[in-house]
Amino acid sequence: EPERLKTLFKAADDGDPRELQQLCADLEGRDGHFGGVLETRRRAVTRLTWNATADTDDKLEVAVVDAVKRDILNAAWFRPMIRALLDAVVKGWSVCSITWATGDVWRPSAVRWVDQQMTAVTPEDDQRIAWRDLKDESKLQPILPYTAVVHVASDPSGPLYRRGIGRALAVLYSLKRLGLSAWASFIELFGVARPVVTMAQGASNLDADELEFRIQQW
Repeated sequence: EPERLKTLFKAADDGDPRELQQLCADLEGRDGHFGGVLETRRRAVTRLTWNATADTDDKLEVAVVDAVKRDILNAAWFRPMIRALLDAVVKGWSVCSITWATGDVWRPSAVRWVDQQMTAVTPEDDQRIAWRDLKDESKLQPILPYTAVVHVASDPSGPLYRRGIGRALAVLYSLKRLGLSAWASFIELFGVARPVVTMAQGASNLDADELEFRIQQW
């Protein structure tokens, strides 16, 4: 696994983090603790109360705020969109495409998450996301205004393909796997290790109780 991680990190540093992003998606399903913590964070954000208010009593301003509440904040797709955009925390960025209902007044009718495999960081600007041309990967298509919602992780600083906590999580998961493998091999050869504890002569009952508590915590 360390060699695989090295390869994935090298590809990401060269501007192609797709395999690393896919690994991060897999880790969320494999590691219960990792997945549970992410789910807790997502729910905490999506359950927030979202609101829009007008600064004045101007009729136009009030009408715009009412439209924002009706067509965006109260829309069925709004909270799922927030949840999907939080994918950037791990993978560096997240994109949701907008489908518009046209007519006298245009309204967003649906906002759907797009897999990171369909997008890429532009080579001329490492702070910009573009659509990947699936027929020719050497070509990228710009994300036109009002066609998508893009959210990027703020840390660590630098190019977008280095953003997110995915790298750190991949390393920690690899170490966990190696540690479990080593521990399993030890048990297979020697059985479960039994700790041997000693106390100094003259130790009080309070010291004994403290030691027992520490052992139970361990």
